Amino acid sequence: MKQTIRLVILAAMLAVGLPALTKAQTGNGSAGECTEENKAKLYTQYYENRKDHQDVAYDAAKKYLAACPDLPADDVYGKTLKKFVKDYEAATRKVQFLEAYDKKNYAEVMTLGKQVLADDPGYVRANILMGYVGYLASLGGNTSLNTESANSAKQAIALVEAGKTPDDWRPFLNKDDALAWLNYSLGYTSLKTAPADAIPYFLKAARMESSLKKNPATYYFIAVAYETGPYTRLTDEYNAKFKGQTESPESKLAQANINQVVDREIDAYARAVALSTATDAKTQQTRKEWMDRLTELYKYRNKSETGLNELVAGILTKPLPDVPMPLTTLPTPPATGATTPVTSPAGTSSGTATAPPPAPAKPGAISTTPAKTTPAKTTPAKTTTAPKTTTPNTSQTTKPKPKANHRRRP
Repeated sequence: MKQTIRLVILAAMLAVGLPALTKAQTGNGSAGECTEENKAKLYTQYYENRKDHQDVAYDAAKKYLAACPDLPADDVYGKTLKKFVKDYEAATRKVQFLEAYDKKNYAEVMTLGKQVLADDPGYVRANILMGYVGYLASLGGNTSLNTESANSAKQAIALVEAGKTPDDWRPFLNKDDALAWLNYSLGYTSLKTAPADAIPYFLKAARMESSLKKNPATYYFIAVAYETGPYTRLTDEYNAKFKGQTESPESKLAQANINQVVDREIDAYARAVALSTATDAKTQQTRKEWMDRLTELYKYRNKSETGLNELVAGILTKPLPDVPMPLTTLPTPPATGATTPVTSPAGTSSGTATAPPPAPAKPGAISTTPAKTTPAKTTPAKTTTAPKTTTPNTSQTTKPKPKANHRRRP
């Protein structure tokens, strides 16, 4: 759909119907000079084209103002032309901003987006698209926009949650879809540098009504964030303090805190496996990798695979667990449960403090794309003759590269 932007003309000018200057009001003068004759010529050109040929009107207005830069502040014709030029240029920047997004020129989106918001601070769609392009750029390996884009995403989320709405939700379906993808974008772009911070964003995305709720990649990335964030930190601390030492209440408590995180990984991998139903070879390989890791973690926590298939079969009926709170005292083991806390890994002596299970040898991979939109047919409003946009892209086909966001542990 062609982008249409109706330029707002000065209300007072339209109300009184300011006419073009006439010969009776002018003297003689050459083109380009601030003479009455030249002013009449340029203003008439602006006035006659201000509705249907606004590029011509803009050119005439610019020439008028360039020829007469020192117009009095109360000059009604000068005020009218200055307002027209300002609105036309702002509308043009908005069109160029949307064109840059359509063309996947994400750095230009960020640059033009700042200008558009300076023109129109209430243009919510600018915040949304600027908050989303960091994720899109990072899919191709460009992480230079992550920080700025993350700030825009947070601003967009705050605005939308406060009740602000854009003039167009695309490339998203609706409010919830946009919020889910903005949170997902924040999680994805922080996964490599701050995985613990990524977890709450992924959890928010997974809990909203969008395509991400049933996308196995969402839960895979939750597992990766736990693995490379709190799991790695707690494991390093455990090994530094307790590895090879006699088991103690302190080491048991440290182990219990690690086990909480492992249980979250088990939950996330189980959801990823449960949602992986595609039959193509690549997805099946990914599912196998996830299932292998899930089995490893499950056996570590339960000493066998008994109950694993039942866990996967029923996991989607259970609420997605929150980030665990740090334990300060040892928990009391429940009487039953698929992931009963243990004080020592299977196959080890209960008298020696031991490290948690090893990290997976290789992470899986799966593509993610926003849901396609189906915009309703509309009759375009009167548009300026500023540059036209192409049809907004309603879905992304670039595939994420989770391997780039996951560091291996020995």
